[in-house]
Amino acid sequence: MVAFPVCHPVDPDNETAGRKAADHNDIATVISTSFVGGAHFGILSIAGVYYATAIRANGAGWATSVAKIGGIAGPIIGGYVLTSGLPIVRSFAILAICPLTLALCALGIAHFVRKRPDTTPPLPDPVPAS
Repeated sequence: MVAFPVCHPVDPDNETAGRKAADHNDIATVISTSFVGGAHFGILSIAGVYYATAIRANGAGWATSVAKIGGIAGPIIGGYVLTSGLPIVRSFAILAICPLTLALCALGIAHFVRKRPDTTPPLPDPVPAS
């Protein structure tokens, strides 16, 4: 992968095994990057459902701004956690708090959207074409 050249582990004794591991890593990298991008666009589409029409652009802008702050703070916090000296399993358990929080927020938004009363006016009766 061009974007992730450091992710290619190569075993000098067994070049084939190292290449297979790198191929699996490439696939995992593409899939995880797709999920992150899909989550970003999903949040923007949820903003269209959650916010009223009058403030929809403002709400989506705030959602994008908070996502950018998280995009900056996430790698910094992740670096601190991974270099803290904790066992790797505990480090990943701590880092899993962020996706768990995102999932709970998405479920909370879905709950509030379902409970919100439908205030859209009914569509007018169609007029036959003349």
